[in-house]
Amino acid sequence: MDASLAPRTGPGSPWSDAALSAWGKTDPASGQWFPVVHHLTDSAAMAGELFDHYLPAATQAMLADLAGVSIAEARALASFLAGVHDIGKITPQFASQVSHTFPTVLAGMRRHGLDASRPYPDRIPHATLSQVIVQDWLRSEYGADPRTAATYACIVGGHHGRNPSKGSVAQARNSAGALGSGAWADVRREVLLGIGARTGIGAIWPTLAARRLPPAAQSVLIGLVIMADWMASNTDYFPYDGALDTATRLEQATDVLALPRPWASGPGTTDATTLLHQRFPQLAQWPARGIQRALVEASQAARSAPLLIVEAPMGVGKTEGALLASEVLASRFGQGGVFLGLPTMATANPMFTRTMRWLDHALGQDASVALSHGKAGLNDEYASLLRASWHGDIHDGDDADESRAVVNQWLRGAKRAGLSSFVIGTVDQALFAALKSKHVALRHLGLAGKVVIIDEVHSADAYMREYLHRLLTWLAAWRVPVIVMSATLPPAQREGFVAAYALGAGDPHPSLPDPGDAYPRITLYDGSTHDLSVAPDTRSTQVALERIGDDPGLVADRLSALLVEGGCAGVVCNTVGRAQEVFDALRGSVPDEELILIHSRFLAPERLAREADLVSKLGNAPDAHRPRRLIVVGTQVLEQSLDIDFDVLISDVAPIDLLLQRVGRLHRHQRSTRPRPVDEPVLLVRGVTD
Repeated sequence: MDASLAPRTGPGSPWSDAALSAWGKTDPASGQWFPVVHHLTDSAAMAGELFDHYLPAATQAMLADLAGVSIAEARALASFLAGVHDIGKITPQFASQVSHTFPTVLAGMRRHGLDASRPYPDRIPHATLSQVIVQDWLRSEYGADPRTAATYACIVGGHHGRNPSKGSVAQARNSAGALGSGAWADVRREVLLGIGARTGIGAIWPTLAARRLPPAAQSVLIGLVIMADWMASNTDYFPYDGALDTATRLEQATDVLALPRPWASGPGTTDATTLLHQRFPQLAQWPARGIQRALVEASQAARSAPLLIVEAPMGVGKTEGALLASEVLASRFGQGGVFLGLPTMATANPMFTRTMRWLDHALGQDASVALSHGKAGLNDEYASLLRASWHGDIHDGDDADESRAVVNQWLRGAKRAGLSSFVIGTVDQALFAALKSKHVALRHLGLAGKVVIIDEVHSADAYMREYLHRLLTWLAAWRVPVIVMSATLPPAQREGFVAAYALGAGDPHPSLPDPGDAYPRITLYDGSTHDLSVAPDTRSTQVALERIGDDPGLVADRLSALLVEGGCAGVVCNTVGRAQEVFDALRGSVPDEELILIHSRFLAPERLAREADLVSKLGNAPDAHRPRRLIVVGTQVLEQSLDIDFDVLISDVAPIDLLLQRVGRLHRHQRSTRPRPVDEPVLLVRGVTD
C-alpha cells in the first residue's frame, strides 16, 4: 500500500495508536483504508445530525418517552449506538479478512498487540460480534441484567438489516479467540468509553442499564443507525481522509446530502371551509362537506394521537378531508409527513397527482416526496421530479422563498423511498413493516414520524387484514395518528381495527365501537372509543337502476340511445376478456377517438398513459375540458380511487360493496349541465335477466 494513502493522524488525536491501527473500511482498487474509530465517530456525528434535523418532533419525543429520558439524552443514546455499531470489527476474526490484500495494515496492528494472523474458517458476522461486545460491556460496566442489556445491544446487532439469532450470538460468545482478549479488549473498552464521552451518554448509562428499552424504540433506533451507517460509509459524503476533523466532515456530508427537514405543519386555522379553500382553490365555490368538517373537528378534539375510521359515501371528499385532518394532526402531535396508502398502483398514481396539488398550498418549506410502488418511475409527474432532482433546478431571486416538493437523491430506491416526508404508494409498502424482512427497521423509521392514511380499506382480504392489524399495533406504539377510510365497512372489521390499534397503545381491552348502522360515521379511538355523528351531505343522489342482458351488442345499442346528445359513459367488466368483448362490439359504431379501453394487461407505460389521459378528461376539471362524447370500457381499475366522473354507468353484476364503489364514479362531480338523456344518474347492471 502506498504510504501516502494511509490515514493521517496528529498528536492531538483522541485515540490511542492501537485504536487508530484497527481498520474499518478498505478499498482494494485504490489501496486506501480507513480506521474503524474514524468511521464510528463519523457515524455517531451523522446520527446526531439526523436526530436533530431529520427526525420529526413526534419521533424524538416518542424515543425519549419510551427510554425514560429527556430528548437530549435520547439523542445521546442514538448517537452512541451509531458510534459503536461496528465495534465488532475490533476483533481478530474480522481483522484477519485482509491478510492477503492489506498485509501491511495487519502488520501495523500487530505492532500494537492486535494480532490477527490466525485464520477463521467459520466466520461470524461482525454485527453479531458487535452485539455480544456491547451486551457484555453493559453487564460488566453497569451491572445490567442480560435481557436488559440485550434490548440496547440488539440495535447494533441489527445494523445490517437483520438481528442475529440466539444461536449465532451464542456461537460468537463461545467461539475460541473470535473476540480476542488482552489488547483487543483494551481497545474496545477505549472505544466504548470514548464514544460515550463524545456523545455525552456516560452519565445516563446507570439509569438506562436498569430499564429495558421497548421494541417500538428498538426498531426505530435500528433504522436510524442503519441510515447513519449507510451515509457515513459512502465516500462521496465521508471520504477516506482522516486529517479532516469530524465537524468538517459532517458539514461537507450534510451539504451534499441536502436532506429536507421534516414538515412543520401550520394550518393556521381549524375552520374546515377556510382550510379547504386555502388548500384546494378549485373547490372555493363550495363549503366544506359534512365529512370534511367532522374530520377536522375530530382531529382537533383528539386527546392523543388517534385512530380515525371514516365511513362515508363515494365522492363526498373523504380524501380532501383526510389531507386537511393530517395537517391538524401533524401540527398538534408533531408528525413530520404523511403516508397515503392505496390498494393498487393504478389508484396510487392519480392520488400522487392529487396530493401534489395539495402540497402546492400546504407546504411552508421544501419537503421530500416519493411515489412508492414497483413502477413509480413510469409515472410522468414523478419522473419529472426525478429528472429535476438529478440535474438540479435553477431558481432566480423571484422564487427563492417558495417551498417545493422534491425527490431527494439519497431517499430513492425501494428501501429508502419510505423515509421521505410525503409518501404516496400502494398499501403494501406500509404492510411490509408488519413482515419479518431484511431492513424492516427502515420502514419502521419511515412510518414512525408520519400521519398514516389508508384509503379504500374495504379492498383488504382476510390475509391483508391480519397484516394491517399488526401494522396498526406498531403505529399505535409509535404514537402515529392513523386515518382509515372506506365507503363500506362491516362492523366486525371496524372493531378489529380499533382493537389492534388499542393494543399498541397499551389498552388490550378497549371499549368497542357502536355496532349500529349509523352512516356516514367516524369512529375515533384516542384512549377511549367515540362514535362521532356526521352531518349527512345535503346533496343526495338518487340513482336509477336498470337491468340489461349480457350480450355485448345490447350494451352497444343501449349506449347509442343514451349518448345520442353526447355524454361520457363507463362500462365496468369483471374480467379483461369481457371488457375486450364489449370494446370490440362498440368499435364498429363508435369513432376511435371516443372510445377508450383500460385493463391490467396493457404494458405498464401504455396503461399509465391511458390512466393519466382518462383522469385529465373525466376528472374534476371545468366542463369546457370534458369530451362531448366518450365511452370508457375497463375492469375494476375504474372502481377505486380514480377521481373520474361518468354521466351513465354500465356494470357487470358484482357484490354490492363493489357496485357501490362503481356507482361512486357516477355523477361524481357537480357540473353545470349534462346531456338530457343522462342528466339523471343511471346504473345499468348486465347479466341480470330474471
